[in-house]
Amino acid sequence: MAEEQATAAPEQAMTAPCPKCRTEMIFVTSLPHPRSAQMQRTTFVCYRCNQTRSYSLSTPMAKAYEAAARPVEDAHP
Repeated sequence: MAEEQATAAPEQAMTAPCPKCRTEMIFVTSLPHPRSAQMQRTTFVCYRCNQTRSYSLSTPMAKAYEAAARPVEDAHP
């Protein structure tokens, strides 16, 4: 089901609102969760508040955030 959520709405922005100022937080990294092999510890940063937040997400959802945060490669050299 988590994989469905990660891919169900491609038009939905893959962002997380800052709990403090509600500004869009930026995905930073995703690391294995220390206690659950099915989860990832996913970190976001709010540059406005200069704060980071870590969330435990399912592996498919963390991979979806990672893919959405990848910079688009320039087609022209």
